[in-house]
Amino acid sequence: MHVSFRKYSIHVLLGCLLLSLSIPLTAAAADIAEQPTQLTQPMVQVLNKEGEPITKDCLILHDLTYLPIKDIGPNLDLKVRWEASSHTVYIEGTLAEITWNSLTNKMQVNSKDTILTIKPEIVNNKTYIPLQLLHEVFQINYDWDGTTKTVTLLYDPQHANL
Repeated sequence: MHVSFRKYSIHVLLGCLLLSLSIPLTAAAADIAEQPTQLTQPMVQVLNKEGEPITKDCLILHDLTYLPIKDIGPNLDLKVRWEASSHTVYIEGTLAEITWNSLTNKMQVNSKDTILTIKPEIVNNKTYIPLQLLHEVFQINYDWDGTTKTVTLLYDPQHANL
């Protein structure tokens, strides 16, 4: 009986040891499962009408596509200027011009005050303009492919003044 009790004791000790080792692993797995998933911005590609890439540095915010105006401006014949002292972005095109103050969120289109329903955003020191705003103010047409998350800007400088 002495040998049997000894075997039983060893088995109990081994069982307790294994159980104590598995508890921290289970707790660690539960901690990992409870952490929120990091959200990443979907990659949006912007192409010109010939299908050539213009920029990949786009955002989807508030269910809208935002384009970095300084990057795409030259492709749309837009002159973009930032005035640091007043925190104002100036965007001049052949059909219109926008003045937007990032501190007050006031915008003027063709020197007239405008009520913003969608507004530009500054992210990582870069000004992003909603694609819809470019369409409404500068009459820049585009195609959106939701499957590939691709915007094709249908801008033709020869017909910009029509």
